[in-house]
Amino acid sequence: MKYTSILDKTYNLFTYLALPGIMGHLLIKSIKNSEYHKRYPERFGHVSFGPLSDSIWIHGVSVGEVQSAHPLAKKILEQNICRDMVVTSTTPTGSEQVQNTFPKSIYHSYLPYDLPFFVNRFFPSVNPKLVMFMETEIWPNIFKYCHNSSIPLVIANARISPDSFKRYQKIKFFISPVLNYCQKILAQSEKDAERFLSLGVSPRKIITTGNIKFDIELSENKIEKGRKLREKFAPKGPIWVAASTHNGEEEQLLDVHAKLLEKEPEALLIIVPRHPERFETVADLCSKKGYQFQRHSKRKGVDPDIKVYLGDTMGDLPTYYAASDIAFVGGSLAEIGGHNMLEPSALGLPVFTGPHLFNFQEIANMLQENQALSIVNSSEELFQNLYSLLQHPANIKTISEKAKQVVHDNKGAVEKTLKQITELLPQGTD
Repeated sequence: MKYTSILDKTYNLFTYLALPGIMGHLLIKSIKNSEYHKRYPERFGHVSFGPLSDSIWIHGVSVGEVQSAHPLAKKILEQNICRDMVVTSTTPTGSEQVQNTFPKSIYHSYLPYDLPFFVNRFFPSVNPKLVMFMETEIWPNIFKYCHNSSIPLVIANARISPDSFKRYQKIKFFISPVLNYCQKILAQSEKDAERFLSLGVSPRKIITTGNIKFDIELSENKIEKGRKLREKFAPKGPIWVAASTHNGEEEQLLDVHAKLLEKEPEALLIIVPRHPERFETVADLCSKKGYQFQRHSKRKGVDPDIKVYLGDTMGDLPTYYAASDIAFVGGSLAEIGGHNMLEPSALGLPVFTGPHLFNFQEIANMLQENQALSIVNSSEELFQNLYSLLQHPANIKTISEKAKQVVHDNKGAVEKTLKQITELLPQGTD
């Protein structure tokens, strides 16, 4: 107990010392994205609502985690499991995702900094009967507060990447007791479950429920918008989308498109940067490369002469997928770890990615084993494979069916997760 107390105090000391740097980092980020300097009080535990009652609190750090939380939160609300729901995020893009996709009845805030003073200020406003963190967000003071207050704590859709696992192993003496504050860790895969077990989590707390990302809900409204956007592009030839791209990838992808245009002069690239603060940078890059391009945010008729369409709006990625024939999912040529390739797969698009997929390795393996995903190691390899696929429409159709089948066969994690969390709720909960 004394040893744990020393670790807690050491963690808090370093967190306090790091706080000015963290705030300075947000200030620097706010130069490109003004949202980073807004709503600062929330990061110190001040919220505009509360005190709530009979609430469930769900945290998703950014866009991907918030998307994962959405179908689960929807089920909870449909079944009236709680009176109030709070959804927190860490990034402005995650916040925007919450506000665009969740019902207006939920309460939203940024996650407070993980220091006792801020955490103790936040919890009485939320007053949760259950706390659920998505994927692998580990915050010692928040977890400890739940434990000390007998609030059930769950890590849902839990995963640990190989790199994170190596780091956690080095501080297992600290991470192990923090993870054991959880009542349940609902792992995406058996491999993830094994990693949590290796970090000293009690076996009775670890349950493999599958990956919630497979329980993707396709918005008919977004799909219809995509079809209408496709009609506006007519009589354009093949359309491919480069989604969730990062610095260092866009230039390669625009070069790939230049080569493709030599073979397919009517081809169109829809390019969608991952972060909104980079929209202008990518627009400048399109101009520098000499492309005739158009921005989705202009909301006007499509110029028939454009070769590139810049997806510079948040929340419209499903629309861009629905307007396309083939998808490349970014964060994978750059060493980011990849992004979710299930959304285009669910829509039946053949998917290409780069080799850096450690954040989505299990999903990538499933899709690749079923010949529904192609991994390319360079922009030249992407061009060769992309052009080859466009020459064989029958192969596109075959891959489309396989991709949709993989998604369909792996659904069910939401129901399994819901069953596990309802077991933790007080008896008699409506």
